Amino acid sequence: MPDLTNHITAHRLALRLGVKTETLAAWRRRGRGPRKWFYLSPTLVAYPLEEVERWEEERQKARPKFNRPPTAPSGGWPRRAEGSR
Repeated sequence: MPDLTNHITAHRLALRLGVKTETLAAWRRRGRGPRKWFYLSPTLVAYPLEEVERWEEERQKARPKFNRPPTAPSGGWPRRAEGSR
């Protein structure tokens, strides 16, 4: 069995990312998300922490950066019709 001190299970990774384990499974099938994962058993998947951290950094860089909150367009924001949510 491989040394797992520098690995994280799919369950813990899902908690860390705020997604479901099913989302991680879908990402694995589609070739998305952290790479170099492997099965420890038919129902247990592990990811190298180094790869998870690399993927998180890459994901963070790809996000758009906003320096200031959006401002209302000239004339103000459109109003909702009465009774609508």
